[in-house]
Amino acid sequence: MGIDLAQLHREWVEKTGGSEQSYREVFWIIAHCLSVSWSDLHKGQVITSTDDQEQRVRKYLAQYEQGMPLAYILQYINFMGLDYEIVPGVLIPRQATESIVHAALAVLKPGDRVLECGVGSGIIACSLAKHRQVDVLGIDCSTQAITLAHKNILRHQCEARVTLKCCSWYDALPQGFDLLIANPPYIEKGDPDLSTQVAEYEPETALISGDKGLADIKQIIKQANSVLNQAGWLIIEHGYKQQDAVIMLGESAGFVLEKKIIDPEGLARGVVLKKID
Repeated sequence: MGIDLAQLHREWVEKTGGSEQSYREVFWIIAHCLSVSWSDLHKGQVITSTDDQEQRVRKYLAQYEQGMPLAYILQYINFMGLDYEIVPGVLIPRQATESIVHAALAVLKPGDRVLECGVGSGIIACSLAKHRQVDVLGIDCSTQAITLAHKNILRHQCEARVTLKCCSWYDALPQGFDLLIANPPYIEKGDPDLSTQVAEYEPETALISGDKGLADIKQIIKQANSVLNQAGWLIIEHGYKQQDAVIMLGESAGFVLEKKIIDPEGLARGVVLKKID
């Protein structure tokens, strides 16, 4: 069966709003399903496809038109140059979180022990293990997240350095870590900045937190002092309006601010705190 790539692309870009983003993402879906390139598209090629390929590309394009995030459709995402599996029910990693990882890499040395609260798909744990040869314990209360993280750990051959445990940061946690890192839920319920797409498709438990979005951050800071070694590090991702509040919470719990993390869009996205002995 022949598919006119330019016509297929044009048809679905128009159906999905005609924006620059839809122009790119419709192509990525077509490329993923049919193994074609930008040059194939611009040459206006008609390619031969199987019935399964055509059904798959039209199914994925229909899901995209309905608003499903691209990462859930393609079931992978690139983070710091590596591809990770991602599935509905587990939070989609954002580029902004790469800023959190870079901040952690700046303070870690090989052999350090890291506790990640909220391991999700495993992207932070794998990144730290691969780039700094540290040992990571990743915890998450979602069994679905733990299962996915395990797949990604195996995919990137990090199983010797990354251990997973299904539990909550409200549980008793082990001690003796050099860094605690977390990208916890930090969005207040009803926040107008939360897009309809994110609210509809991504897990609420990974997004929404009580106490103006600070409840989980407060609990992690509370736990951090007991789980960290002397002069240990605490790195937390937060909402762009929360930085001052998180710094105050950290200082009240015995930490000193070392760095404010700014994401690629210029927004306040996290803090690096150091334990005061």
